[in-house]
Amino acid sequence: MGISVVIEADYGTEKLINRHPDPGKYWGGQAVFYFSMGLDNYCAWKSGRGTYLERIDDWYQALDQASGFSLCLTCKSLVDCRWGDGGDSTVYSADEYEWYKKRHGDSTSEEQFKAMVGRWHESWKPIDEVLNGVHALLGLFQEVSPQPLEGFYHPNTTIPDFEALSANLQLLASRGNKVVRLNFT
Repeated sequence: MGISVVIEADYGTEKLINRHPDPGKYWGGQAVFYFSMGLDNYCAWKSGRGTYLERIDDWYQALDQASGFSLCLTCKSLVDCRWGDGGDSTVYSADEYEWYKKRHGDSTSEEQFKAMVGRWHESWKPIDEVLNGVHALLGLFQEVSPQPLEGFYHPNTTIPDFEALSANLQLLASRGNKVVRLNFT
């Protein structure tokens, strides 16, 4: 079973799966998830990490340097709009910990629950900023033609998955939506 994404707009009033507009092309969100996780880790840990991730860091750094812009700044909203509700789309308030425990058990502490509730609001990002990051990456993939990076980037899956994301975000924007998040499950 793979990872998929639901693109949620305007606090969940509209939702789309990441389907590519061209039949037969890869879509679903898994490639977007893995690429953005690698980019998030690269941006968060640019100031030095253990050598076991050096190959991954070097790949993202080479892409960053070839871009002519800062990947971390340009794609910040794209990376920050990632969310994962684990299949529970309930919008909890900070005082509903007991209700949450009844539904999910005791594996989450009250502090973790409150942090999750806070992140719910923080994950919504302006749709135009997310689209800007997606378009910048698609242009960069075409211009630079980076070599595959196992687990994070392969042109046969990453590019069409980002094309699908672009098309779906554009559709949501054209319908007047202002904020978006990517809900991965």
